[in-house]
Amino acid sequence: SSGINAEYGDMPSSGYTSVLSELTADYVVTASLVVDSTEADDFTDFRAVLAYGEYIETSSSVTVQQAKVEMEDVATAYERGSANFTAVATGPLQPTAIITHTESGVEENATVVTLDAANSYTISYSKSDLYRSDKGQYFFTVTFSGLEVTSDSKELLVLIKCADPTTPPNTNLEEVEVEGSNDYLQRVTCITSDDPSIEYVLQDESKASILCDADTGNYNSTDLSPCLKTISADNVIEP
Repeated sequence: SSGINAEYGDMPSSGYTSVLSELTADYVVTASLVVDSTEADDFTDFRAVLAYGEYIETSSSVTVQQAKVEMEDVATAYERGSANFTAVATGPLQPTAIITHTESGVEENATVVTLDAANSYTISYSKSDLYRSDKGQYFFTVTFSGLEVTSDSKELLVLIKCADPTTPPNTNLEEVEVEGSNDYLQRVTCITSDDPSIEYVLQDESKASILCDADTGNYNSTDLSPCLKTISADNVIEP
């Protein structure tokens, strides 16, 4: 055994450890390479070169494959609604998966489906009947036959939808998103008459909408304006 060396060609001097076993009774020597911390360049083919004095033997190649999990962003949801969590995993064989809610520590089994691409799998989980306590960070843990891989965490926002307000007379009620915010407006517009001589107008333009605070589930006001009917022929305004 003293005359046997093991080398891995073109390997940097740091970040890797070579280990050569003693010669066994069956005349077997094991040459091992430990990658201390894998990087992108380490996911490739490796060959060992063993020298028995002047005799050199090159091994067959071993491919190091990367197992990884990439979790998608989670859409904002409302209380009593549902949320869907999805990730794509890549690994050497069919994995198992769980999803964890960071704040509570609760773990649930996730569904694994094989994709058309080689060694790729869709990981999914659906949570229904949501409450505010379900908001927070979630992540997948995927296990490939003992090799455990964890995804990045993604945040689930659980909002509260305000109760539908009473529709004022002669109006239509419309829900309008507020750009850059989770809040939304309930806006009134006047109905349209089939009679061209009749037009409906807002009684108070300043009360055309109310804002729902989706964090609390409350409106900033409950006062929405009705619309008044105007008759052009008589120039009369009736409630």
